[in-house]
Amino acid sequence: MTSGPHPLSLLLRGFCVDWIAGAQEQAASKFLAPTYTAHVGGVTFAGLEQYIPAVLGQLHTYPGLSLTVHDVLLGDEGIAMVFSEHGATTDGVAAAWRGVGLFAWDGNQLIENWTEEDYYARRRQLVSKNPDAVPTPATAPWATPWMEADEEHRSTVVAWLTSGLMESTPTVTLDDGLETSTLLNQDTITISHSVSAGSRVAFQASVEGTFLGGLDIVDAAIGTPATMGVSGLVSVQSDGSISGQVVRDRLGLRRALSIAGRN
Repeated sequence: MTSGPHPLSLLLRGFCVDWIAGAQEQAASKFLAPTYTAHVGGVTFAGLEQYIPAVLGQLHTYPGLSLTVHDVLLGDEGIAMVFSEHGATTDGVAAAWRGVGLFAWDGNQLIENWTEEDYYARRRQLVSKNPDAVPTPATAPWATPWMEADEEHRSTVVAWLTSGLMESTPTVTLDDGLETSTLLNQDTITISHSVSAGSRVAFQASVEGTFLGGLDIVDAAIGTPATMGVSGLVSVQSDGSISGQVVRDRLGLRRALSIAGRN
């Protein structure tokens, strides 16, 4: 017999259903602490006075926006999810894009979030006017069991991230799964936050390296130093291999290279 969803799962459900998908502004104050801080795509929104207007801007651009959860991790340090946001602009152009988000709480409300969303895939769909299909939803995301942190598995994931193999592991889905090329020759990686739960680990990190090409950027940009945000939710298999989902801030990387005058 179970006692029902964990209180943190219910907070995330309220965040997803009432706040993001429901566009109920009052829900933000119910589920999020006044000092709630969100780190998204290299930008930090400190406090609800910064965060709420930023989200409302997207919700007004995509009226009726939906959020579908594909996977949830629940552990000592917080909760994480793989999700898709999907909807149509005010001009009727539809898109679906993936994200990975990590959340911390204080026992009553969510207090901090680290997220990357695949805005590059959204941009592609808005240009082509050919929306992606939404991946299969999790059957019971809010019934995900809580699991203790496992430092051995976390260390395995950290070693994998440090090795520079994140973008070239065949059992890890990158972004929308369509463009699987390695974008950066990794020099260093800085992990901003991680959540461990049994054999699974969620993380947000910043990769520094040199650009290898892709993203419809001219070849002159190849070799340019760059930084790219990444978030992932992965599992450590019995043989030590890594599988799961990683979302890279491809659009942020492209914009940074463009601003540098390379495109």
